[in-house]
Amino acid sequence: MKLPLASATGRPESIGRIALSQAICSVFTGLATYDDFASIDVDISEILLLVSQREVPLLDALPAPDLPATSVKHTWHEQALGPDRLTNSTAINSATANTGVQIDAGLAAYMQVGMLLELEPPESGTVGFNEITQIVSIPGPNSLLLQRGINGSANINSIAAGKTLFVISTAELEGDDTDGDVSRPRTQRNNYTQIFKKPIKLSGTRQAVLTRPNVGSEMDNQKALRTIELIRDLEKAVIRGYAVSTIGDDTNRRTMDGLRTVITAINSQVAGNSFTADPMLYVNNLMQQCWNAGARDIDLLLCGAQWGKDISGANTSKLLVGQSDESIQRYADTIVTDFGAVRKVVSPWMPNSAMMLLSTRRIFVKPVTSRNFHEEALAKVGDSDKAQIIGEYTMEYHHPEQMAQARIP
Repeated sequence: MKLPLASATGRPESIGRIALSQAICSVFTGLATYDDFASIDVDISEILLLVSQREVPLLDALPAPDLPATSVKHTWHEQALGPDRLTNSTAINSATANTGVQIDAGLAAYMQVGMLLELEPPESGTVGFNEITQIVSIPGPNSLLLQRGINGSANINSIAAGKTLFVISTAELEGDDTDGDVSRPRTQRNNYTQIFKKPIKLSGTRQAVLTRPNVGSEMDNQKALRTIELIRDLEKAVIRGYAVSTIGDDTNRRTMDGLRTVITAINSQVAGNSFTADPMLYVNNLMQQCWNAGARDIDLLLCGAQWGKDISGANTSKLLVGQSDESIQRYADTIVTDFGAVRKVVSPWMPNSAMMLLSTRRIFVKPVTSRNFHEEALAKVGDSDKAQIIGEYTMEYHHPEQMAQARIP
């Protein structure tokens, strides 16, 4: 089967003219590592491997999932460590006695009596040293009783609602018994699968005549082109997908949520001219927000064309060019911040002025069992041949509250 690729002009060109080194780097095949593939008609994973690097850079950057999805409503579970920071939902008064504090999200249930908490940032008190408190009791899942200003740690003042209490550590009594449980229950998440399909129908005459350039089998040529369209559709859905609240049937189409829909906790709006003026400031700020939320594994900066160009242009005054260099590169591949290094990937399917900070180890694009992209020959109708390229996929994501996105309003 002779396979065409979309060239920079939009015209197909033979894979034989594409340097093999350009294709070897790609990893997206549409497969799960462990699948029996029993019902696959004609597997096209090798085509996907060849075209994914230039057509779907996000899918190419993600790891292959270990297992396929086994249900149209794909479900998985997340686990979480105990919280590092708490947010008080009501103001804390300045009483020097034990003070009751209301905590957001039921996280008091995972605290322990005796734990030390630090109020940050301080409303007032000793410069450079915040007030330290200690948990005296835990009346309920949203409530703590705190001993204020232990050992004269700082002046005791009122604390406004929405401030942060940093969890320092446990502090236990000698010989004390162990009771209770602070294990956090698993969180269930789900996403629907989505069917991706392209039909092909060619008359006998269309397959018999020769066209320029000669692509060999016109059926094979069209299958390859439709395959490229499908993997583009899949990356678009992974980025911009929005789930219709239905399990789907023969009258209701089932769609999946994409990253833009599920990354809501750290979601910023930025004026376009402000980002262009100092793009690294916004990248670093978003990285810090991910860091504060508990992420230590953000490794991918996915951006649209304009913001990708702005980021690369942030260092124009420091071009390093040797005397023997014949070209100047105005391109940033890796961004190193105070909170980790990320690889920049520009996707043509991202909004032009937008970016996401992602952990590739927590995002998996999964086929349904034996429903990875493949081609199927359909029953011949009169003087024409029919076929389809079809696959069914979903996106599994873990702890999206620790990933981020930003965009213009």
